[in-house]
Amino acid sequence: MGIGDSLNNAFDKAKDHAEKNPDKVDQAFEQGTKHVTDRTPDQYDQHVEKGSDAVRDRLGGGADDAAADKDQQQK
Repeated sequence: MGIGDSLNNAFDKAKDHAEKNPDKVDQAFEQGTKHVTDRTPDQYDQHVEKGSDAVRDRLGGGADDAAADKDQQQK
């Protein structure tokens, strides 16, 4: 079992957890994103949020919240 198999296994576990606990996962992403954006220069906020949204989409959680966040930012 190589590193690729280990990473795939970890991703599968994360995806299963996200599907079973979408509220907890969304809350963790919100807290993590806020933590990083609070500690980095404002010029990186957009990049941090984009990365967080990409991971949420990949895990299958937070798609509705991410779209709502983008709509609010554009207003």
